[in-house]
Amino acid sequence: LDSTSDASSDSILLVTFGVAILIGTFASELAGKTWDEMQAEMGEEKAKRGESANIQWNDMIGLKSEELPKMVQNWNRKLSESEEILNKFSKTEYERYKLSKDDH
Repeated sequence: LDSTSDASSDSILLVTFGVAILIGTFASELAGKTWDEMQAEMGEEKAKRGESANIQWNDMIGLKSEELPKMVQNWNRKLSESEEILNKFSKTEYERYKLSKDDH
């Protein structure tokens, strides 16, 4: 902010900066909600088909698992299994942590 400029140009700059921050915050919030909704919708569709609820990269670009080469299908299956194991482990450890914290 230049000391030779008048106060109105400084206030315009500050207002512009504030509006930019508000727009960025709104866009970030909207993107997060949209992502969550998309994840939930795709999970429901996969559950209806009897597939794992994990969303893979190919789902994001509209490819079905059956269209992928066998090697990639195997990779995705192993990746999903690993994610499920890690998620179960994380939940178990978090529950143990909460219980130990409650005991103290």
